[in-house]
Amino acid sequence: MKENKRAVGATYWFLLALILSVLLSAGYANAAVLSWVDNASNESGFIVRRKLTQFQPGTVTVVNAGTFAQLIQLPTANLQTYVDATAVADINFDNEYCYMVSAYNFAVGGALQESANSNQACLVIPRPVPPVVV
Repeated sequence: MKENKRAVGATYWFLLALILSVLLSAGYANAAVLSWVDNASNESGFIVRRKLTQFQPGTVTVVNAGTFAQLIQLPTANLQTYVDATAVADINFDNEYCYMVSAYNFAVGGALQESANSNQACLVIPRPVPPVVV
Protein backbone atom coordinates (compact mmCIF):
# COMPACT_ATOMS: atom_id res chain seq x y z
CA MET A 1 0.00 0.00 0.00
CA LYS A 2 1.46 3.34 -1.07
CA GLU A 3 1.47 6.21 1.40
CA ASN A 4 0.91 9.81 0.37
CA LYS A 5 2.70 12.27 2.59
CA ARG A 6 3.63 15.91 2.58
CA ALA A 7 5.64 17.84 5.11
CA VAL A 8 3.66 20.52 6.90
CA GLY A 9 5.74 22.28 9.51
CA ALA A 10 7.64 19.65 11.44
CA THR A 11 5.05 16.89 11.04
CA TYR A 12 3.81 14.61 8.29
CA TRP A 13 0.29 13.80 7.27
CA PHE A 14 -0.46 10.31 6.08
CA LEU A 15 -3.52 9.26 4.15
CA LEU A 16 -3.56 5.59 3.32
CA ALA A 17 -5.74 3.67 0.94
CA LEU A 18 -9.20 5.07 0.53
CA ILE A 19 -11.74 2.27 0.73
CA LEU A 20 -15.04 2.60 -1.03
CA SER A 21 -18.21 0.57 -0.90
CA VAL A 22 -21.84 0.94 -1.76
CA LEU A 23 -24.25 0.84 1.12
CA LEU A 24 -27.70 -0.32 0.07
CA SER A 25 -29.25 -0.77 3.48
CA ALA A 26 -29.72 1.21 6.68
CA GLY A 27 -31.76 3.83 4.83
CA TYR A 28 -29.22 4.60 2.11
CA ALA A 29 -30.04 3.96 -1.54
CA ASN A 30 -26.96 3.91 -3.76
CA ALA A 31 -24.83 5.82 -1.27
CA ALA A 32 -21.04 5.72 -1.51
CA VAL A 33 -19.39 5.05 1.84
CA LEU A 34 -15.80 6.30 2.00
CA SER A 35 -13.42 5.06 4.70
CA TRP A 36 -9.80 6.02 5.18
CA VAL A 37 -6.98 5.61 7.67
CA ASP A 38 -6.21 8.84 9.49
CA ASN A 39 -2.59 8.92 10.61
CA ALA A 40 -2.48 12.71 10.72
CA SER A 41 -1.76 14.27 14.08
CA ASN A 42 -2.51 17.90 13.31
CA GLU A 43 -5.39 18.07 10.85
CA SER A 44 -8.34 20.42 11.21
CA GLY A 45 -10.46 18.30 8.88
CA PHE A 46 -10.67 16.60 5.51
CA ILE A 47 -11.53 17.56 1.95
CA VAL A 48 -13.37 15.02 -0.21
CA ARG A 49 -13.11 15.33 -4.00
CA ARG A 50 -15.29 13.46 -6.48
CA LYS A 51 -15.29 12.81 -10.21
CA LEU A 52 -18.30 11.49 -12.14
CA THR A 53 -17.78 9.65 -15.43
CA GLN A 54 -20.78 8.32 -17.34
CA PHE A 55 -20.69 5.27 -19.62
CA GLN A 56 -23.07 3.73 -22.11
CA PRO A 57 -24.81 1.01 -20.09
CA GLY A 58 -22.85 -2.25 -19.99
CA THR A 59 -19.91 -0.88 -22.02
CA VAL A 60 -16.68 1.02 -21.53
CA THR A 61 -17.77 3.76 -23.95
CA VAL A 62 -17.42 7.10 -22.13
CA VAL A 63 -20.30 9.51 -22.68
CA ASN A 64 -19.30 12.22 -20.21
CA ALA A 65 -15.77 12.27 -18.77
CA GLY A 66 -15.59 14.06 -15.46
CA THR A 67 -12.86 15.90 -13.58
CA PHE A 68 -12.21 16.00 -9.85
CA ALA A 69 -13.94 18.77 -7.92
CA GLN A 70 -14.33 19.41 -4.22
CA LEU A 71 -17.45 17.66 -2.92
CA ILE A 72 -17.23 18.74 0.72
CA GLN A 73 -14.86 20.18 3.29
CA LEU A 74 -15.35 18.29 6.55
CA PRO A 75 -14.33 20.45 9.54
CA THR A 76 -13.77 17.49 11.87
CA ALA A 77 -10.36 16.14 12.92
CA ASN A 78 -9.85 12.38 13.33
CA LEU A 79 -12.72 11.57 10.98
CA GLN A 80 -12.38 8.31 9.04
CA THR A 81 -15.69 7.89 7.20
CA TYR A 82 -17.98 9.93 4.99
CA VAL A 83 -21.25 8.89 3.32
CA ASP A 84 -21.94 10.47 -0.06
CA ALA A 85 -25.70 10.12 -0.38
CA THR A 86 -25.61 12.15 -3.61
CA ALA A 87 -24.01 9.30 -5.60
CA VAL A 88 -27.03 8.11 -7.56
CA ALA A 89 -28.01 5.88 -10.42
CA ASP A 90 -28.92 7.50 -13.75
CA ILE A 91 -31.73 6.18 -15.95
CA ASN A 92 -29.60 6.61 -19.10
CA PHE A 93 -26.00 5.82 -18.08
CA ASP A 94 -23.79 3.74 -15.80
CA ASN A 95 -22.25 6.23 -13.37
CA GLU A 96 -18.70 5.80 -12.12
CA TYR A 97 -17.89 7.87 -9.04
CA CYS A 98 -14.22 8.29 -8.12
CA TYR A 99 -13.05 9.86 -4.86
CA MET A 100 -9.89 11.26 -3.28
CA VAL A 101 -9.45 12.60 0.26
CA SER A 102 -6.91 15.02 1.70
CA ALA A 103 -6.31 16.34 5.20
CA TYR A 104 -6.03 20.04 5.90
CA ASN A 105 -5.11 22.44 8.66
CA PHE A 106 -4.59 26.17 9.02
CA ALA A 107 -1.09 27.66 9.11
CA VAL A 108 -0.08 30.65 11.15
CA GLY A 109 -1.98 33.55 9.62
CA GLY A 110 -4.96 31.36 8.73
CA ALA A 111 -3.87 30.01 5.33
CA LEU A 112 -5.29 26.57 4.54
CA GLN A 113 -2.58 23.89 4.10
CA GLU A 114 -3.51 20.61 2.48
CA SER A 115 -1.89 17.20 2.43
CA ALA A 116 -1.38 15.22 -0.75
CA ASN A 117 -4.49 13.43 -1.98
CA SER A 118 -5.17 9.84 -1.03
CA ASN A 119 -5.27 7.21 -3.71
CA GLN A 120 -8.24 7.28 -6.06
CA ALA A 121 -11.07 4.86 -5.30
CA CYS A 122 -13.99 4.30 -7.67
CA LEU A 123 -17.32 2.55 -7.79
CA VAL A 124 -19.89 2.08 -10.54
CA ILE A 125 -23.58 2.52 -9.95
CA PRO A 126 -25.23 0.83 -12.94
CA ARG A 127 -28.26 2.16 -14.73
CA PRO A 128 -31.41 0.70 -13.17
CA VAL A 129 -32.91 -2.11 -15.20
CA PRO A 130 -36.52 -1.33 -16.11
CA PRO A 131 -39.06 -3.87 -14.85
CA VAL A 132 -40.22 -6.51 -17.30
CA VAL A 133 -43.93 -6.41 -17.98
CA VAL A 134 -45.45 -9.82 -18.67
